[in-house]
Amino acid sequence: MNRRSVLRNGMRTAAWLTAGCAIAQPEPARSGVSAVPAATAGPTTSAALAATKVTTGDDTAAGMLDAFVSLYLVEMNCPGLTLALTGRERTIRTQGYGFSDPAAHIPITTDLLFEIGSITKSFVAIALLQMREEGKLDLDRPVLEYLPWLPIETAYGTITAHHLLSHTSGLPDALNLFPSDPHERLIQGFKPGEHFHYCNAGFEALGYLIEKLDGQPWQASIQKRLFGPLGMRDSFAVIANDTLYRRARSWVPRYDDQAEGRHAELAPAGAFMFSDAAGSIESTPGDMARYMRMLIGPERARFIGRELSPVHEAGDRIQTIEPDRFLWLRYRHRPPRRPHDSEAHRGHGILHFVDGRRPRRRLWRIRFRQR
Repeated sequence: MNRRSVLRNGMRTAAWLTAGCAIAQPEPARSGVSAVPAATAGPTTSAALAATKVTTGDDTAAGMLDAFVSLYLVEMNCPGLTLALTGRERTIRTQGYGFSDPAAHIPITTDLLFEIGSITKSFVAIALLQMREEGKLDLDRPVLEYLPWLPIETAYGTITAHHLLSHTSGLPDALNLFPSDPHERLIQGFKPGEHFHYCNAGFEALGYLIEKLDGQPWQASIQKRLFGPLGMRDSFAVIANDTLYRRARSWVPRYDDQAEGRHAELAPAGAFMFSDAAGSIESTPGDMARYMRMLIGPERARFIGRELSPVHEAGDRIQTIEPDRFLWLRYRHRPPRRPHDSEAHRGHGILHFVDGRRPRRRLWRIRFRQR
């Protein structure tokens, strides 16, 4: 069974639940704890996880979902996960499966925090749409008019907030908007609006835009505009040590320099702190159910305002550039370190071309004339 089949079957099961099927909840030993028994925990390998497969014979929608999740844990070599299902009016189910720490027999529970990653971007987008409704933001105004200090070069055309929100700015998918070298700039690879290319740096910039327009850190803005009104009391817009004790443990391949595939041996990921608007929210399934219910329910208009105009829904007319086929430039101009250091006088750049069919990254060094 491939990943597509696993996800397709899971969506079918979820659809049965949300369509009004009678749910016979399994009887876990603890509230919100996985139906996978802790006694079967072992090393974080696919073989150990296979022993946790649920075989209750429960043919209810909830029972079938539990069986599917158990299969998913094995198929994806996943120690544990958390799940939330909601309708337009109420939360249908929240559940934890597997283990936060299999070796220590620590189960996943529904009160554990999970890093929601790039789902954070949707919170940022809603906050900005609210500001548009308030007259604080023009989505089509050049973002450099709001934030003239952004380290970006716009040789291919003006970048607007709409371009950043829709990943069509032409900027590369850099992990840091502000590199360690203060003279480094992000340079466009195409005219804004012509192509889609996923860009984390663009949403980091949007976080600063929220701070500019709202007069407070973007995390405080999200708390005021979304977490508070939605009752998301167990959600935080920064990943910090303060909530480490409540956070589910993350796992990574033990040997990340070896191509062992999905079922490689896993090891605990190191703790880190992160406050970037591109992906620093952590939350629980209960809180995320509240968020989903707002998106699909009658409260959507209150939080998001008027619907997007057609000009901002033109995604089907934008050509997508795959991340592993995108050419991009980073321009760096350094002041001369020595009078005879002609290389520094000219400045230099790096051109990255990453081919997904090849395991190696190929680098070329190119030169630019000094401006």
